[in-house]
Amino acid sequence: MSVSLSSCSSSVKSPLLLSADSLMEIYPDSALSILESISSPQKLPCADRALYALLLTQARHKNYIALGDDSLIKTAVEYYGDKKKSVRAAKAHYYWGATYGEKGYTSFAVDEYLTAIRLMPVRDEFLAMIYDNLADCYEKDELDNVAMEAYRAAYQILKGKSGQIYPMRGIARMFLLQNRKDSALFYYQQALDCALADKDSSLIGALYHDFAMVYNEKKDYILANQYVSKAIMIQGEGAVNACLSKAQIMLNLNQLDSASYFYNKNMSQLDIYGKAVCYDGMYQIAKKKGEWKVATENMDIYKVLYDSIQIMTDNEELNRLMDKHQLEEHKRLLSEHAKTLVFTLVAVFFFLMIICVFCFMWNDRKRKKYYIALQHELTQKRVDTMLLKDEEVSESNKEHIDKKFITQLNRLDDYADKVLYYVRSENAEKDYSFGKVNLKTIINKTAVKNKDIILSNNISLNVHDIDTYVNTDAKWLEFIVNQIISNSIKYKKTSGEAYIEVYSEQRQDSGTDKVGYAVLHIKDNGIGIPAKDIDKVFIKSYTGSNGRNNAKSTGMGLYIAKNMCGKLGHNIEIKSIEGEYTEVEITFYGDSYYNPVNIEKSDIIKN
Repeated sequence: MSVSLSSCSSSVKSPLLLSADSLMEIYPDSALSILESISSPQKLPCADRALYALLLTQARHKNYIALGDDSLIKTAVEYYGDKKKSVRAAKAHYYWGATYGEKGYTSFAVDEYLTAIRLMPVRDEFLAMIYDNLADCYEKDELDNVAMEAYRAAYQILKGKSGQIYPMRGIARMFLLQNRKDSALFYYQQALDCALADKDSSLIGALYHDFAMVYNEKKDYILANQYVSKAIMIQGEGAVNACLSKAQIMLNLNQLDSASYFYNKNMSQLDIYGKAVCYDGMYQIAKKKGEWKVATENMDIYKVLYDSIQIMTDNEELNRLMDKHQLEEHKRLLSEHAKTLVFTLVAVFFFLMIICVFCFMWNDRKRKKYYIALQHELTQKRVDTMLLKDEEVSESNKEHIDKKFITQLNRLDDYADKVLYYVRSENAEKDYSFGKVNLKTIINKTAVKNKDIILSNNISLNVHDIDTYVNTDAKWLEFIVNQIISNSIKYKKTSGEAYIEVYSEQRQDSGTDKVGYAVLHIKDNGIGIPAKDIDKVFIKSYTGSNGRNNAKSTGMGLYIAKNMCGKLGHNIEIKSIEGEYTEVEITFYGDSYYNPVNIEKSDIIKN
C-alpha cells in the first residue's frame, strides 16, 4: 500500500486526542464528545489527523452510531499502512472491515479482519474481538466450520476472562446449526455458568433464551417453555424476541390462547422477519380453531411480508455476488437504462483494452499474443455477464439463469486474475513478500472466493489436515491454488457426485538436502487428463483435447502456476487418469533447502 503521509511526523501532539484515547474503552460516550469538540480536524498534523480518524470511527462504533462511508477510516488506514505490526494499524483495518460489514459486504470485511489479525502485535482482548467479528462474517456466509475455528481462536485468547462468554455462545450456535444439540447445550451451559458468576443479567437472560431455542429444536417443549419464561422475566420490556419464541413454543404445546397473546404482545416492535413469523403463527392458530376467515386474512398478510422478504433476500444475494470493481455497474444494469449502460461500459472497456495492448506491444511483442487472447476472453465474459440480466426470466428458468449468472461472474474473476497475474509474473521478483504462511489461510480464502460456483455445481469440497506453515509468498500461492481449484470445477464429471479433496502432508527425505518438507494435495474426481496431454499441460496456451472441447479454456492458468512455482522454489506435479481423477501436488521445501529472504518469527502470518 502506498502511504501518502509517510513524510509526516509520527508523534501525536494533541492532548485532546490522547485524552479521548484514554477514555475510549470505559467511557466511549465521553471520548466521542471530546472528539466532536475538535474544530477543523483537517488542519491537524498528519499523525494527529490519522489518530483522529481512527478514534472517531471507534467512538461512533462503540456508541452504536452508523459508520457511513469509509472516507474517514481510510485516512487512518493509509497512514498506518498494512506492513508494520502495530495496534493502531490493526485497529484501522478492523474498523475498515466493520464499515464494510455494516454495508453487508462480508467478503471485503473478512479481508480487512484478516489483515488486522496479521498486524496485531499481541494476543489480547482486541484480537479476540477481531476473531469474533471474523467468525460472524463466516457465519453469515454459511461457512460454519471456518466460523467455528474463528470462535475457538477468540475463546482461546479470552479463556478464564469474562469476555469468554461471547465466543462460547458462538461455538454453541455453530454446533446447533450442525444439529449437534448436546454439544451446543454443553457450551451454552459453560457460558451460563460464567454469566451467573459475573451476575450479568443481560447475558443470563440471553442465554436462557438460547437454551429455550435448543430445547425447542429437540422438541422438548416443556423445558423450552421453562427457559423462555425465565428469559422473559429477566429481560422485562426488552424481551421482544423471547416473547416471539414463547409464542412459538406455546403453539407447539397446543396452548393456542397463550400463543396468540405472545404473538400480538410486541408485534409493533418486530422487524419484517419477526412480523412474518407472527402472522404465520396466527394463521396456524386460526386454522386449528377452525376460524377460516381469520386464517385466510393472516395468510394473506404473511404472503405479502414473505414476498417482501424474498425481494430483499434476492437483492442481498445479488449484491453479495458482485465483484467489488463492478458492483455499481451491475446495480445500474437492473435499472430501466440497462441496455444503454451496457453499450457504454463495453465501449469504455474496449478503449482501455486498446491502451493496454499498445503498452504491452511497446514493452514485449512476444507477450502481446497471449495478453490479447486473454483480454478478448475477458471482454466476452464481461459482455455476457452484463447482458445476462436482460434475459426474460420466468419461474421455470430462474434457477438456470441464476446459475449462469454465478458462473459468468466467476469466469470474469478468473480471466481478470489471469490477465493481472500473467503481466506480474514476468517481473514477479519485484513483488515478492516471502514468509511463513499457513496453508489453512490460503485454502480458506480460495474456498470463500469459489463458494458460489462450487455450490451451484453441486461439488463437495473436502478439506482436512491443512494446518501447516510453509515458506512462500501468500498472494502468489493463493493465485496458484485458485487456478487449480478452478480447473477442478471446470473439468468436473458430468454425472454422479463430484468432489474436490484438499489436504497436506509432511515428508522426510534423509537422502537429500530437502529434509523435512510439506506437500499440498488437490485432488478431484473429474474427467481427468488424456495420457497424451499429461506432459504438456504446463506449456503456455496448450489446452489439450479437453480444452479444445471447452470454450472456457485458455491454457494460461497452469502455465503461470508452473512458472511461479519455479520462481518461488516450489515443485508442482500433476497425476491423472482419464475418466477417473486428477491430482496436483505442490511441494514446499524446508528452510535448509532454500532461504530467499531472512525469515524472522515476526514474519509469521498467524491468521
